[in-house]
Amino acid sequence: MRKKILIILIIVLIFLVAIFGINCLREHAIQSGSLEGYDVFGDIISVGKWNDYGNSQRVIRVKVTDKEISNGTTPVIYFSSGESMAEIIEHNKKFYVGSDTIYDSGIKKEAELFFVDNNYYALVYDENNKLPYGLYNCCSISDFTGDSILIPMPVISFLSEKSIDSMRKEFNKNYLWEDIYKWWSFEQAVSFYKRLDSKYVKTDEKKQTIEVQVYAHSYPNQFTPFRFDFAKKTVSVKDKKGKWKLYDGRG
Repeated sequence: MRKKILIILIIVLIFLVAIFGINCLREHAIQSGSLEGYDVFGDIISVGKWNDYGNSQRVIRVKVTDKEISNGTTPVIYFSSGESMAEIIEHNKKFYVGSDTIYDSGIKKEAELFFVDNNYYALVYDENNKLPYGLYNCCSISDFTGDSILIPMPVISFLSEKSIDSMRKEFNKNYLWEDIYKWWSFEQAVSFYKRLDSKYVKTDEKKQTIEVQVYAHSYPNQFTPFRFDFAKKTVSVKDKKGKWKLYDGRG
């Protein structure tokens, strides 16, 4: 009799362990997004990557009521949801970094940051918009090399000679100072880039420069070095011939 009871208990224990294991695996699949069609935490929101042009990265799961992809240069998706910001963070804790501030063309936005595969994503909320949530890839676009490149940074802007010349001629102002360095210190940059793989970032504390390896869209397998000089408030980029070209914001 005791032997039968022991066998029954062992079978029950094996059954409970199996159920627990399956639930753990399913929970992991839900959070990672690998289990398609399972919408306990809503839809997968995927946003473009700065280091893999043309491809998107799964960032969060959220119960979406409506959404649209921006037609702008920066990878961003806008959506509406019945979930609060706190609920979205709770359901996506694996990639959550914390609260921070981003600047979009000089406009200050309070954001919740997520970090996935060397990409920062900022979730912002504006109750005045039809689609109040915006999930941005924290990067700016540049055409200094003659090709579009995305540069990871918390100041979202468009770095081009045309932008520099336009601000100088129309407002007599330095574009790099007004649109970039006004909102971004060297210390903030160091904190931002510390999560990226070392192959992407090289920091010189003494000179206060940060060199970021970015990809040109036409040559996705080749690095394009882009350097921020916080001491001199300039940026430099290597052209297709491998020569550094300096931009000081004065045109």
